[in-house]
Amino acid sequence: PGAAPRWTPLRKRELLRRIQSGEATAETVCAEHNLSPEEIASWAERERRFGTRGLKVSNLQRLR
Repeated sequence: PGAAPRWTPLRKRELLRRIQSGEATAETVCAEHNLSPEEIASWAERERRFGTRGLKVSNLQRLR
């Protein structure tokens, strides 16, 4: 099995849009991508507070 694709800010944003639009539920997305509900919730909160730049891992310390 190959390595899982990286979670870039754009991929995170697209996943959040699927949930927000009703295309998929958070539970479905978690199961599809082996993510925890807490991880999805933290992405959503960081995007709400900081926009797409909040989804970039290297920005986390700077934004806190």
